Amino acid sequence: MKYSANEERKIDLLAAEQIIQVFLKELEPQRRKLFISRYFFGASVSEIATQYKINEHKVDAILNSLYKELNGELEQKYTYMLTEEELLYAMTAIDDRYLEEVEPPQVCEETSAEAKMMSPINWKKGVVAACCIVILGLCI
Repeated sequence: MKYSANEERKIDLLAAEQIIQVFLKELEPQRRKLFISRYFFGASVSEIATQYKINEHKVDAILNSLYKELNGELEQKYTYMLTEEELLYAMTAIDDRYLEEVEPPQVCEETSAEAKMMSPINWKKGVVAACCIVILGLCI
């Protein structure tokens, strides 16, 4: 069976979700919290730095290193890299126990509307709403 490029990318994203689970499991807790704060909750580098009382440059360096490390694993196993948008999407499937480790960041006014919209939390709300509409449509 031959898959379209779009279908192949969806399969790749499912595989990426599994790799992300393993990646998060192997991270030390502090680095995992920073990664989840950024790529699950959509917090800015400055918000993360403030929340964890770490220098912004250090937070930025850690996040860049983790992003490159994850993409290196993906490239090694599947010969592709995730865009930041794809990473945000794949992060919606992470294990809840990792989310429980992280206190959601306090969103400050400088967080852009775009960053808030891209947050996986908003995606999950949209998916739940869409499912409810479909279910109601089937019941009527």
